[in-house]
Amino acid sequence: NTLDGLEAIIFTADGDMRSAVNALQSTASGFELVDQTNVLRVCDQPHPKTAYQIIKHCLAGDIHKAHNQLEGLWGQGYSSQDIVQTLFRVTRNMNEMP
Repeated sequence: NTLDGLEAIIFTADGDMRSAVNALQSTASGFELVDQTNVLRVCDQPHPKTAYQIIKHCLAGDIHKAHNQLEGLWGQGYSSQDIVQTLFRVTRNMNEMP
């Protein structure tokens, strides 16, 4: 297990202990290592760093870069619900919001 893997479990579970245990168990069963990349694969959620970059581009007024990254998530097969949910979670935890 890695620290970023445990942080990814906390992020994806969003306070639901059952979801956290399921994510940990599923990731450990499917991969030898419970790290951020593997947890996000198992939970099928966009990477929070990508969501963070999208929000930062919006705050900087660079809508074209934000749109391109958003289109990239859509092109990877993430649903609109998964994208919006991840953007919400990242925004809620950001300290840099005006």
